Amino acid sequence: MSYYKLGIISPSDITPSDIIQTVYGFTAAIIVFIIVYMLVTLVVIFASEAEDKNFKIIINLFAIPFALSIVFKFITNINNPINWMLFIFYFLILILHYSLYDNFLVYKKLISKIKVLVSRFYNTLFSIWIIIPYFNWIIIICSLYGIFMVFNTYGKTVAERNEDYIIIHEKSSTFVVVGKDKENLIVAPMDLESKIITPKYRVIESKSSMGNPLVLEEVKFKGGLKVKELEKY
Repeated sequence: MSYYKLGIISPSDITPSDIIQTVYGFTAAIIVFIIVYMLVTLVVIFASEAEDKNFKIIINLFAIPFALSIVFKFITNINNPINWMLFIFYFLILILHYSLYDNFLVYKKLISKIKVLVSRFYNTLFSIWIIIPYFNWIIIICSLYGIFMVFNTYGKTVAERNEDYIIIHEKSSTFVVVGKDKENLIVAPMDLESKIITPKYRVIESKSSMGNPLVLEEVKFKGGLKVKELEKY
């Protein structure tokens, strides 16, 4: 509804299909994150430092941001090459690490110092989590806000990617159905050639009779529909 700029005339009811779509999107995002994370951290199984806690933390510092970037691509329509850049950078670091670790003493000492710093940082965060009484609640609240933003962003992405619409031809004008509130349809005028919706919405009754039928036509718009920017006064 936010994508279509419906504002206060957005449908007030939450339907089972809304819940199913939300759960599906969130579950799919979690599955994508887990798969990418497992693929990226697969190297830990074969690493000689696999039992080293600090080594696992260092691997996670690369794996988690990369997996999140893939999920970000999944829930948005933003085309950004940063995912592949991170992927290439990650493997270059690993190749460099294994080629230098056993051959250069200076590099081995540097890695040891990095592990110590990572360990201190990890222990500091864990100490803050225990010492500050409300720190865990702050994390929970921030996480809930983040989940809400993910739902909101994914909702806009679903609307932007949607290609199947119901349209109504009325004289020389064409209207597209963007929502349904109980027995009413929320429609907006659109240009079939440019595939742009003008956000001037009308609420019409979906009731009709054989003598005066409401003709609905299902149409597929390749690439979806765009919404014209709101007029400013």
